[in-house]
Amino acid sequence: MTVGVRSGFLQTDFLAAKGQEILILNLMPNRRQTEADFLDLFASTRKDVNLTFIIPASHDLKHDGSATRQAYKTFNDVQEDYFDVLLVTGAPLEFLPFSQIDYFDEFLKILDWRKQHVLFSTFECWSAMAIAKIEYGLAYSIRSKKVSGVYELPVLSVFHNLKTIKIPESRYFQIDGIADDWQIITNDHLGSLIALDQANRTLLIAGHPEYAEQTLANEYARDLKKGLDIDEPDHYFDKNKIAHKSWADSAALLFSSWLDLAAASKAEKN
Repeated sequence: MTVGVRSGFLQTDFLAAKGQEILILNLMPNRRQTEADFLDLFASTRKDVNLTFIIPASHDLKHDGSATRQAYKTFNDVQEDYFDVLLVTGAPLEFLPFSQIDYFDEFLKILDWRKQHVLFSTFECWSAMAIAKIEYGLAYSIRSKKVSGVYELPVLSVFHNLKTIKIPESRYFQIDGIADDWQIITNDHLGSLIALDQANRTLLIAGHPEYAEQTLANEYARDLKKGLDIDEPDHYFDKNKIAHKSWADSAALLFSSWLDLAAASKAEKN
C-alpha cells in the first residue's frame, strides 16, 4: 500500500507506481490538516493511490495564502490531465449564496470538466449540497441548530459489505428531497445523506468521513468561543468528555468501497 502526494503541503518524494490517480479540490480553510486527514483515510483503505491537491485559481486565499500558492496546483494546472477520481471537500459556505463565492464560476467549470476528464466523482458536505442544487435541481434548507456529531446509520444499498456506517457530521444545511437518479446508501431525518448516481459516476456524502479524532471537539470549542448557540456533538464524547474516533473502520470501508467503484468504472471504459 502506497499513498503518494503529487502536490500540497504534504507532498511526498515517492509515488504509487500503479496507483489510482485522485484529484482533490481542497476547499477547507485548514488545508494542511485536511490533507493529513485524507492521507490517513486513504492509507487506511490499504490501496495504492496518488493524491493531487488543488485549489481554485480564482479563490482569494485568507489562510496561508503565499505558502498555499507555492505548495498547491490550481485547476488551470491540471485541466488537460485525466484522473480516476475527483474528490471535492466541504467548505464553510452554506450561509453564502452561490453568487457571493469568489470561485463559484470556476467551480461550475470544474463540474463540467470532470465529465470528460474524471471517471468517478465524490462530493462531501457543502460541495454535495452544491452539486445537488446545480445538477439535480434540489433545494436545500438551513437548520436552526447545527448538525454536529457522529451518527450510525443503516446502509440501505450499494455497499453491501457495510451493515451500518458511522460518519461525522458538521453542517447546518439539509438537502431537500431525493433525485430520481440516486441510489440511497443511507439517510436520516437530520439529512445524513450518502447517495450514488451510478449513471453519472457521482457519490454524494453530506458528512466528513475523513475527520480526525479531535476535529469535532475543536469545532465545538471554537463555536463556544464565538458565543454561538451550539450543542455538544452527538455520540462523540465518552462519559469523561474524551473524544474517540469510533468512525475509523466505517470510513475506511466506505472509501475502500468507492475506490472499488471507481476502478470498476475504469474497467468498463477500457
